Amino acid sequence: MNGKLERLWATKNKNDEWWSSFVTSPLAIAANYLVIDFKWLTPNLVTLFSFIAACAATALIVIGGQVEFYIAAALIHISHVLDCMDGQMARYRGVSSRGGSFFDKVTDQLQVSLWFGAIGYAAYAQTGEVLPVFLAFAGVSFYGLRGYIKYVVIYT
Repeated sequence: MNGKLERLWATKNKNDEWWSSFVTSPLAIAANYLVIDFKWLTPNLVTLFSFIAACAATALIVIGGQVEFYIAAALIHISHVLDCMDGQMARYRGVSSRGGSFFDKVTDQLQVSLWFGAIGYAAYAQTGEVLPVFLAFAGVSFYGLRGYIKYVVIYT
């Protein structure tokens, strides 16, 4: 491996879940390899692009339709790759900050809330049942709790 690729691989988060560890994080390393030298592309800008992709996915889920759902699924995956890229880029460049970390965590929670809400709404719109809305709310709640527990354990 060359030096840049080795340094990028060293930025991989060791506390990732399995999908991040084996799919999105390696894809993010490959994407970062191509763009890491573009100084105008900051980690916070990558976080913003991730959030924009997530919002577009949410809109497509709410619109409904099979093609829209497939595009939304691809955008969710792209958003996750970008979410991995931002932290890797910050660590690679040595520009990690509390503000950037906070921005990343807030947009992560907002993205998941939007996705669950959109899926709950779409299921409600198709079936007329309230249960999907309740399950979406429960999913968002448990995601938030999981994040809280994870960071309490890491930082205490």
